[in-house]
Amino acid sequence: MGRCILVCAGEYAPIADEAWRLERRPGDFIIAVDAGLIYLMREDIEPDLILGDFDSLEEKMDGLPESYAARFAARGGDSIVHLPVIKDDTDTMAAARIGIERGYREFWIYGGLGGRLDHTIANIQTLTWISRDGCLKRAAGQL
Repeated sequence: MGRCILVCAGEYAPIADEAWRLERRPGDFIIAVDAGLIYLMREDIEPDLILGDFDSLEEKMDGLPESYAARFAARGGDSIVHLPVIKDDTDTMAAARIGIERGYREFWIYGGLGGRLDHTIANIQTLTWISRDGCLKRAAGQL
């Protein structure tokens, strides 16, 4: 089984180092966490799942190419998980839970730091939770 890659909406910059570069490998499961979708689009990587309450994505929707949005929407309802705005878990934690439910044991998080301090702290807590469940975690690039 490959990696579960969570692409969040924090600070993100393309990574030149091949070992850490955001790219799909066989068996990987890529989740765009809310506005992390924008980063995946910049890298021309299509996620397997888009998840979030979409509060931060809606602010940035003007930059989405219509063809990308239409192609993803055509894949069906189980490719998008719409979370309520008021909830106990962050979008990133919800994504990690889905990855574990699907059997993934190696997690990489991109765009997990920067932006909102509360999200940065929550993402660090998510990494702790992942590791306590016996999973391997990698903080790639900015996290």
